[in-house]
Amino acid sequence: MKKITNKERKCIRYLSGEMSLEDRSVFEIELSLDEELNDFFKTYNAVWNDYDKEEAIPVSFQENAFTHKNIALVSTFILLGFVLFISFSWFDTLPSNNQITANNGQRKIIYLNDSSKVILNSNSTLYYPTVFEDSREVKLDGEAYFEITKIPDHPFIVNSQNFKVKVLGTHFSVNNRAAKKEIALDEGKVEFIQNNNNDKITLSPQERLIWDTENNQVHKENFDPRKELAWTTNTLLLDNVLFKNALKDINQFYGVHFVINDNDLLNQHITGSFKDQNLDHFIQSLEFIASVEIQELQEKIFLIKSIDHD
Repeated sequence: MKKITNKERKCIRYLSGEMSLEDRSVFEIELSLDEELNDFFKTYNAVWNDYDKEEAIPVSFQENAFTHKNIALVSTFILLGFVLFISFSWFDTLPSNNQITANNGQRKIIYLNDSSKVILNSNSTLYYPTVFEDSREVKLDGEAYFEITKIPDHPFIVNSQNFKVKVLGTHFSVNNRAAKKEIALDEGKVEFIQNNNNDKITLSPQERLIWDTENNQVHKENFDPRKELAWTTNTLLLDNVLFKNALKDINQFYGVHFVINDNDLLNQHITGSFKDQNLDHFIQSLEFIASVEIQELQEKIFLIKSIDHD
């Protein structure tokens, strides 16, 4: 079974009432900004709400030193563990001698033994064999950009929980973090295959496939690789976007949480290209470009506010 992540642990502590008021406030801010955390919370919250704690407490437990709350918490952990087992059991079906994780705010480059290159985005994990033998298959949890070496008769397959992407030699990205799965093709050709019905869709260069798993809707659209794949060159690109829409990309890129409480500022447009900038340099650049002041509220949480010119 996959180890529970820090984000999943936060959801459990929040639902079980183990967080302090201060930590709960910070978690609620993170919940509004982090889509992956929000997805985890929805899953755990559904289990928590559907589980009848009182009826499930055995009489023998009621008579000992444990409280109902503690028993319910233990039982809920068992259910959450079962949910995790169901969610991640698909990983056990394929060989994975190695795994590399890019933590919050990180990007990592991996070279596979067939000379293919993988750029792993933050909060993502790649599972891959040391040596490809009969097939070239990897597993991805999160987002990555692939530059695949072409080998005739040996297609390269990226496995995800609900789908796989099959290629010969090409450059493309896969993002399976949220309910909307994305495959974006930079060059070459890829084949998207749904696991449940084996439906196949082929993409051409500069086409992106979006699969909304909640509504089971799939569509293709054109995209600009320069904008969408800027992260692969360690660049945060904001192209005339509203601050409220830019926050998610900023937080994802740097692994921190910027918040804005000013509605006027939320609807202000921002343009900038931040390449190879660490957090301190980014804050300085953003303050200059957007005429804002950035205040650190606590570790990894920053408030962006307008400069008072009065």
